[in-house]
Amino acid sequence: MAYACQMQSSFHSFQTQLWDVELTAEAVTSPLVLDEFIKTGEYSDSDCRLPEQYILPEQLCPQVAYNSYTEGTPVIDLKSFTMSDDQSTLQNSIEEVAKALKEWRIFHVINHGVRKEKLPWSEAFTVMGSPELHVREYASKIWPHDHDTFSCACEEYGSCFRQLAEQIMNILINVLEVDPGHFEELRKRPLVALHPNHYPICPEPDKTLGLGPHTDPGFFTLLLLDENVGGLQIEKDGKWIAIRPLKDAITYITGDCIEVTSQGRYKAVRHRAVTNSKQPRSSISFMYAPTPTATISCPPELITEEQPQIYRPFTWDDILAIRKSRATEIHQGKLRIIDTFMKI
Repeated sequence: MAYACQMQSSFHSFQTQLWDVELTAEAVTSPLVLDEFIKTGEYSDSDCRLPEQYILPEQLCPQVAYNSYTEGTPVIDLKSFTMSDDQSTLQNSIEEVAKALKEWRIFHVINHGVRKEKLPWSEAFTVMGSPELHVREYASKIWPHDHDTFSCACEEYGSCFRQLAEQIMNILINVLEVDPGHFEELRKRPLVALHPNHYPICPEPDKTLGLGPHTDPGFFTLLLLDENVGGLQIEKDGKWIAIRPLKDAITYITGDCIEVTSQGRYKAVRHRAVTNSKQPRSSISFMYAPTPTATISCPPELITEEQPQIYRPFTWDDILAIRKSRATEIHQGKLRIIDTFMKI
């Protein structure tokens, strides 16, 4: 499987707004340096400001604070799928997932089997492909003499997330009530990406975003959130709401490819990350996407005269081509990649 591993700013993914800061007494050139400066106790709110070129237009600035939570995020217990042979219990659990996908497009997963590992303090590190196989090769180029702890943690997370993603994909296929064979090639060599993030303190969080609004292109993304600090927000019923982290849970986010393969029944969730001026935040994301060479399409069982096919078939390479050719529209939130594949 093709892979790449690179250091990125924690504020860089499909859409991004990077911010640096300037201090009146001393120049600080990156969010990480600011974090360290704050730890020394030499920082005050009046010292620090966001450079004008990184301040978003007022209409794009977050109006919902990182900790102004909207309650009610669905919680799915994996034990109900793995520990029960009772068909009525399993059916009730499948219906709970369907409801969560329909109404929220996001849910917390408990009893998932992913253990927390310690990671070093960093902005971000992305491993495309299997973290268990590739992380050490690239981590050693960044930290030649001190990457073992990081690499071991990434290998463990990569393995656990991969197993969890396969479980969740099986559940989603059951929810759709379609032939699993349709997804066989799509899951043969899935594209995965492990992405530890660090969001340092931001001097003016109401004027910028940690991560701009977007949907994820894969089947779904799994997030291990910082249980003590909020930051994830989703668009629900036309409004942005803050998601409260749940202790020991993994958070599921519906991606574009589930919207396509469900014939639009389960929509991808638009989400973003906001910052705060009080404390830094860390998270780990794991993207689970189709085999790059496979054709992504809706199962034929879901296509009827009353519900004609919404999206024409496409591949992951097609997604990458659209990301490159129409990057500005995507980054500005004016275009979803999968909308370019809609049938006319």
